[in-house]
Amino acid sequence: MHRRTLLAGSAAMATLAGCSDLPSLGDDVAVDETVRDEQTATFAADSGDRLSVSVTVEELAEPDDDAEVSPSAVSFRLDHADEGPLETRSIADAETFDVTVEDDGEHIVIVTNGAASVTIDDA
Repeated sequence: MHRRTLLAGSAAMATLAGCSDLPSLGDDVAVDETVRDEQTATFAADSGDRLSVSVTVEELAEPDDDAEVSPSAVSFRLDHADEGPLETRSIADAETFDVTVEDDGEHIVIVTNGAASVTIDDA
């Protein structure tokens, strides 16, 4: 529930700030930052844009006291702000892949179970 509130708040802030304030693929690199639990990165992209996504795990989340299993990978998700998930992956170390944007607008990068360095630019 807290994550939904956070995402809604991020989307609301971006809407209030206006799309022109979002990094876009016209800026060469749309995202180049560390993303971790409870944080997101946003950028604008157009339908048909091909993205090159590089994700490098920086740290895995510490297991809860009552957890029987420690996380072995971060969960990476790339969402369209209005249309939902575009790409989801579990990444244990580092991975680079291409994604084609389906809808114009704001996109959100989400990483859970730890922290990862994420770079998104033109493919």
